Order: sequence, then C-alpha cells, then structure tokens
Amino acid sequence: MAVRVTWASRVVPWASLVLVGVVLSGCNRSLSYYSHTSSSGVDNYFAVPAGWHSLSTADVLHIVDPRMSAVQVRQVESQIWLRAFLGNPKQGVGNLSLLAKNLFGEAIARPLGKSASSYKAKDLRSALLNVDPVAAARSGNPYFRVVSYRSISRPGGLTGSRFVVDITYKGHTYTVAQEGLFDHANGSIYLIG
Repeated sequence: MAVRVTWASRVVPWASLVLVGVVLSGCNRSLSYYSHTSSSGVDNYFAVPAGWHSLSTADVLHIVDPRMSAVQVRQVESQIWLRAFLGNPKQGVGNLSLLAKNLFGEAIARPLGKSASSYKAKDLRSALLNVDPVAAARSGNPYFRVVSYRSISRPGGLTGSRFVVDITYKGHTYTVAQEGLFDHANGSIYLIG
C-alpha cells in the first residue's frame, strides 16, 4: 500500500507509510481519503484506514482547551489546518497522546509567516513532538532510538525528512513515524505522523 501526497502540481510518493498505525492495522483494509487546499493554493492529499476516527482542527482545539470560543477556533483554523486520526474509534478523542498506547496520527499544514526565513530541519523534525527525536537519539539520549532516517529534497523547493524513531518512556516503547516537508516557495510546512 502506498500513500501519495500532492503539493500543487508536485507529487510526492510516500515510499513507506508514515502513519505507523496504517502499517500495524494491515494493508487489506479500505482507505478513507482526505484533502486540504491551503490559502496559498497548495493541495495536500493522504489516506488512512477507513475504520479510523477523524478529528478536525476544531475538534482537536476543543480537546486541548475546551474553553476556546468559536472566534478563537476560527482564528486558529485560518492559520493551521490539522486532521487527527484515532486507530480505535472507541478509544475516545481525549487520547491524542503518545502515552495513550493507542494508534493515532496527525496531518498538519501551516504557513510559517516571518519565521520561514530562519526555519531549520530540526524545527521540522520537532513540529509534532515538540522535541527533535533524531537529534536526541544522536546525542546519546537513551530514551530515543532512530530506526530509519532520510532527508528529502523535491523539485520546486520542497525539503524535509522522513523518519521512524522508537521512544522509551516508563518501560514502554512507542514507535513514531513522521514525514515533513518545508515548502520554501510559500513558507509553509506539511507534516504527517
């Protein structure tokens, strides 16, 4: 099974399935397809197993802060597009955590604004976990182990990385996979993990 992500007229095939749960849940399932067009006209496409529960940007924001007003949610939605997925629809939407021991994934598209000119590879690698797991593993941190890592460079100014890391916490090991691209032409990032 392969997932294809398209950015504008550029097509980026995903050689490995970035969402670990897609691999773990098997290839014989049907898929649900998602797309998003950013304000700059860039299109993102991807697929996840059909049985997975999908959460919109607003759903995730209300999990993070249930007190957010509709105006605040619309402000965030105007800047960031996010789609989260739960591998077990019965696990509940509050379990969007690596420590929940459930399969889940996220897809994000967002402009960087003024920070685009100083954006680095380490920033892209830490966009989902708020820590650069590759740098942590390379520095000898025993909680992180790089399973695979590959830099990506595509025509049209797309650069990024694809990696799989094992994170050990309180005696449990969690496998995290991420593919992220930085679009230098429009100063946006695209992630799935």
